[in-house]
Amino acid sequence: MTDVALLSDARTAAVAVLLPKLRERCGRRGDVFHYEVDEGGDVETALATIALVRPRVLAIVGDDATVSEVLTVMEARQPFGATPPPIAALGGGAADVVPHMLGSPGCSVEGLEQAARLARAGLGGRLINRVPVAVTAGGLRRLGLMVRTAGRRSISLRASADRGAKISGRFSRLVVVGNQAEGRAETPRLTMLAVEAGWRAALSAAAAAITGRLGMPWATGGHGTRCDDVAIDGADRLLLDGAAIAGPTMRLEPAAPVTFLKLAA
Repeated sequence: MTDVALLSDARTAAVAVLLPKLRERCGRRGDVFHYEVDEGGDVETALATIALVRPRVLAIVGDDATVSEVLTVMEARQPFGATPPPIAALGGGAADVVPHMLGSPGCSVEGLEQAARLARAGLGGRLINRVPVAVTAGGLRRLGLMVRTAGRRSISLRASADRGAKISGRFSRLVVVGNQAEGRAETPRLTMLAVEAGWRAALSAAAAAITGRLGMPWATGGHGTRCDDVAIDGADRLLLDGAAIAGPTMRLEPAAPVTFLKLAA
């Protein structure tokens, strides 16, 4: 067993710049197993190899799409079996959102050092369980931590919300994220923020968001709610952790919670 396995996505230009520092850190001690995914490589092979060293922590240096790819492969192939290691998303892209969501903002090289220290000293109090969003489109199922609209076209949406409520209609803006779960046994759910199509609805929703009323019954135009599934028609594309996904119909649902390592205090 090794303390940390580092997956560096060298297909990302920003990560390629960081590689000399990452290699220097990994070569200085024997506590980090380093796997570089280059233009000819793939994440599935990387994770299968990493699983052989049985890491206490899986660290990822790459953009948001790299984290999405890792989550997708871990669900589909289960390279670590039933007990995967916690994931430390260290960033490395040009505009990363996922590391901020997971409490590891912008700290690729320094974050690797901290992850190694925590792996040696114990991970208690730094683990969080987050529900990924599973997106099925065009016969493919992919996982990520945030789905949002891209472009100006409105979409047709149907969602099953809290207390059996149904939401449907055309929407100009959509953001869906997975909830933070208290434990892996907790029922996974999604949180949806949606703005109805039309300028009046958008203006009303913006005012509701500013005053903290988004999602309340009297706040028209915007919906903020927990939900179990979202069906979308007519989307030319959405963004899953920054990567474009497309299909005539899409279904969003919660996946099983994944454990992440929070580096920020």
